[in-house]
Amino acid sequence: CRLEDATLESEDLALMQVDGSALLLPEIARNAFIQQHLDEAWTGEEASADTMGSAVQLLWDICEIPESIKSAPAVPEGQPIGIFRDVYIATEDTLGGYLDYPEKLPSQVKLSLHYPQDWIDSGLDENKIALYQYNMVSNRWVLTGGNVTPTGNNVTATIQRSGTYGLFHTESLNYDSEEIISGISISPSPFSPNGDDLYDETTISFFLSREATVTVEIYNIQGDRKMVLSANFPFSGTDLDDPTPRRVPGLIWNGREFNGDLVPYGIYILRITATYNQAGGTRSIRSNHSLAVIR
Repeated sequence: CRLEDATLESEDLALMQVDGSALLLPEIARNAFIQQHLDEAWTGEEASADTMGSAVQLLWDICEIPESIKSAPAVPEGQPIGIFRDVYIATEDTLGGYLDYPEKLPSQVKLSLHYPQDWIDSGLDENKIALYQYNMVSNRWVLTGGNVTPTGNNVTATIQRSGTYGLFHTESLNYDSEEIISGISISPSPFSPNGDDLYDETTISFFLSREATVTVEIYNIQGDRKMVLSANFPFSGTDLDDPTPRRVPGLIWNGREFNGDLVPYGIYILRITATYNQAGGTRSIRSNHSLAVIR
């Protein structure tokens, strides 16, 4: 295992491992980690998360994984690149309080794994390398997605769990260089947000050929809107002169509606809208996709 740590003083925290892996916490995630630590591990006087960043430290371990797990089936089918990591996250404070996050994290973070270029076969489309998460219960690697930066050999995905992650090349990630948004995938599908840690969240991922704001509206079959996810995605990192569409880190839906309750089991429609600037104005592209929520 290799440990990196830093105080949660910075509003946007980035930790880097010697193998090129990175963990990125935006301000909202930093605040969520501090607040959960104060709620569950802090033994000092009552304090506000706004003022405690320097007293709480984030610990990030990445470890090698057993050989038997590396050969588990991948869904959708993919070929492993050879990069596998167990990801462990914890927090500790200046009074000795310690809090482990063995599974669900208090907020979404971005995990970036690095692959050596000489591990990639000549002619392989690196934009089809994706992050997969290993599910122990089903003994399957399940697609998460992620943004590929070929010039940096990194795949960065949005995650909300500690666990076991790996990089796979998969032909299921098709994209269209003529479209603003393409290659939309929803994984896992179906999913079961029932708290048993088996497919409790699903990741909505896609390719973009320019900067866009993507909004996902989630409706039940009666047409009632249950949740909205939205984010702006820049295009794309360090290789701006390359017009090849880029896959985004992804949006995560945890199966909850606006009031925080889990949605009932059934079929849901995801209306995905990409809004982008063109000719001094904005344009939008929409598509609908179905998703099953099961027990």
